[in-house]
Amino acid sequence: MFPNKILRIHSSDNIIVALTNLSIGDIVELDGVSFALVSDVKAKHKFALRNFTVDEKILMYGVVVGNAKNEIAMGELITTKNIVHETEAYTVPKKSAVKNWTSPKLSAFSKKHFLGYHRDDGRVGTENNWLVIPLVFCQNRNIDTLQASMLKELGYENPSKKSFDVSLLVEKYKSGASEEELLELDLTTNNGQNQRNRIFPNVDGLHFLTHEGGCGGSTSDAVTLCNLLAGYINNPNVAGATILSLGCQHAQMNILERALKRIAKPSISTPIDNQWKANIAALSKFEHVSCKISGMVTEAKNAVFSDDSFTPFLDHVFSAFGPNRLLFGSDWPVCLLAADYSSVLSIIMDYLEQLSCAQIPDLQSKLIQKNN
Repeated sequence: MFPNKILRIHSSDNIIVALTNLSIGDIVELDGVSFALVSDVKAKHKFALRNFTVDEKILMYGVVVGNAKNEIAMGELITTKNIVHETEAYTVPKKSAVKNWTSPKLSAFSKKHFLGYHRDDGRVGTENNWLVIPLVFCQNRNIDTLQASMLKELGYENPSKKSFDVSLLVEKYKSGASEEELLELDLTTNNGQNQRNRIFPNVDGLHFLTHEGGCGGSTSDAVTLCNLLAGYINNPNVAGATILSLGCQHAQMNILERALKRIAKPSISTPIDNQWKANIAALSKFEHVSCKISGMVTEAKNAVFSDDSFTPFLDHVFSAFGPNRLLFGSDWPVCLLAADYSSVLSIIMDYLEQLSCAQIPDLQSKLIQKNN
């Protein structure tokens, strides 16, 4: 008997975890039932609590984790040879309440102002920074050289970095200062005060970024890098960027340009942009790239929209990527700026219900659960 060497994680589970190495013929007991193992089972592996027929559900953690590929005997080791991955169907409860989200009252703030920068897409930044970024790591040395040459002369050297006057320490040591006197010396030469000699008064910061990618790897690696860099450039606190490229690397300018106009950025309040459609179609040609449907409600002007506002955008990404490379993201809590979570979810659910999906079973489950 091995009462302390096995574990049933959930009361409805029909497979058991071995907590130590078990051997064929060992007797195990659970809930008053004893049986012999018909396989060796290593620690952390699982074995059947009962007999299974083909296609029976395998339960662990209280949920479906697989189907039996063939008959499995009680006490037999569970492996990829006798089960196949499976999950339960995902369904979203029907809406039981009418949308009742009300935009916050902003009248108290209508005449308030703050020091900021309006961007062309309607967003507002509290800083106005410029970035210098390489598309490939081979340019890192040039980035470092530009940073060393330009930051101080243009007035953008980081004032928070302290420097130390070691010559003062040497001078005091040579003059015979005691150990206590040397320890009391303040060697800092920069107390963190802001520089006041910036060449461009409306540019708050000049930042040089480096990375170790862009060359070699797969196309999907280059796309991932460009998506990351686009995230920095698209920040509302960034006015623009200077991009250094050798031209021979995987991470090309056209990939970065597409990343800068990804699904999260089209204006929902204006007619669908042909350039955006072309960029999405071009991205979809990379077979390892998927598209997340997220953050749409915050792109509607003044948070005014109907479910139909999103239809042309959804039609295009479904046509470009297909149901197997799309996934849903709520963009919570940012979505709360324009709508509550149930309203965001209902946009996708209502759209999926209108599709003719006879050849695509369980479409809601694909986008919200399985594709993730």
